[in-house]
Amino acid sequence: MIERHIKIMRLFIQESENYKSADDIAAILSVSNRTVRSDIKYINTLFSDPVITSVKGRGFRLNLEQYHIETIEHYINDYANKDSEILMNLGYRLLMQHDPTTTERLIADLKITKNEFLDYLQRFANWCQSFDVLVESVRNKGVCIKGNEMNIRNAILHLSQLTSKNKSIEDIILADIPKVHLEQITQIIKRVLIYNHIQATQIQLKQLIIHLIIIYKRQNISYKAWDIKPKSFEIANQCITEINNRLGYDLNRETTKLFSFFISDYFEQHDLGFEQLFVKSYIERLIVQMEQNIGVGFTQDSVLRDNIFSHFSRTYHRIIKNVYINNPLTQDIKKNYPFIFDALYDIVKELEVDADIHLVEDEIAFLALHFQSSVERNEQEKIKIVIACYYGLGISSLLEAKILKLDERIEVIDTVQLDSVYDYHFEGIDVLVTTHEIEGNHLPKRLSQVTVSPLFSNEDAEKVKVIINQINNNVINQADLSSVQVDVVGGDDEVY
Repeated sequence: MIERHIKIMRLFIQESENYKSADDIAAILSVSNRTVRSDIKYINTLFSDPVITSVKGRGFRLNLEQYHIETIEHYINDYANKDSEILMNLGYRLLMQHDPTTTERLIADLKITKNEFLDYLQRFANWCQSFDVLVESVRNKGVCIKGNEMNIRNAILHLSQLTSKNKSIEDIILADIPKVHLEQITQIIKRVLIYNHIQATQIQLKQLIIHLIIIYKRQNISYKAWDIKPKSFEIANQCITEINNRLGYDLNRETTKLFSFFISDYFEQHDLGFEQLFVKSYIERLIVQMEQNIGVGFTQDSVLRDNIFSHFSRTYHRIIKNVYINNPLTQDIKKNYPFIFDALYDIVKELEVDADIHLVEDEIAFLALHFQSSVERNEQEKIKIVIACYYGLGISSLLEAKILKLDERIEVIDTVQLDSVYDYHFEGIDVLVTTHEIEGNHLPKRLSQVTVSPLFSNEDAEKVKVIINQINNNVINQADLSSVQVDVVGGDDEVY
């Protein structure tokens, strides 16, 4: 089954009660009538009984007499998961190898048909274009990869984009060496770092090993333009020497130099020197424009300014060395904080013209988290609520207790009888929660009002949360910055 077959099945699932003609489907998928009929015939061979039936004069539809819609969806989802895993494995195989790989070998190893292979290869080649990496099929040689080494490494570390599942490319890279070797290398690097008074988290150790594997597997990169720090080189040399002695590897001096750069990027401070004033000016312009565009007092947040400068010193170091990073949370950040990310993206692109600082989406996503943290700090003011209840003290107390549990920023200022609402002074109050609708236009226009049931159902809780989010400009809560790690790739050699 190829990607087009999945699309056909999902089209039928979406309109399971309707008939679709071959021409209708062909128009949607931009293929011929004949191709659609051939695809349906193939899809039916994958099921014990035809899953798509045809009625003369009406068209095609799912065979719901034989199959439950849930059964069909389960089958398609299973295949889609398998499909994306095969695509990612194919990509890793091609990007990590220097020499062309024959089509026959790839088809046999991946256990797929030739048509499926051609579909996977085309999808992978299309994806590689976004990294300026070219995938070519050469007669009598096989499939080869062409591109700048930095771009190839960047593509390797972003292969997780090819799957919708939480399948990590890092796990595939780590599985590229024997598990016992992985454990020993982890212990060696950890021990050397501790000996040099460096405490590394498990995530940092994992990322360092991933860099080491990519360096070892590819080894086509120039380190001459990179800043090799003596202390980091000494630590890297201790690690490489012990790995070679204990595990019989043949990691050379060039590998040591490259590995030392990543140790430096994780654990050493980067002195900006004369560039410090330029970077501070850039950061200030960034903060001012974000404040103007979003309406949050970023310029008054000294913590934001310090955090961005600390982060940007490392970022600028990567930029001038022509090094990419991989932010594992980029897609989540774009999805969860679109307002912050989009505003920052536009401002960064504007500043790029004058400042000549080009930030990729991964870097922008990191900065977005810092601005989101500032938004959170600005949102710590209490949301002041008054509860107006028709019933007695017992119901009022119950409502107050349940509403306070919804958000730590909520402060219940008062609970009053419903009939006293019209005489109440609502100055400084954000929300009025009532058990009955309030008639007339006697309330302040700025006051948010929500009506709930006396026993405060889950639906009522959601209504109050919506009001709170509206007050907070619909900005979603901040993720934990401490869990974010980066993958770094770089180089400037052309690979053919």
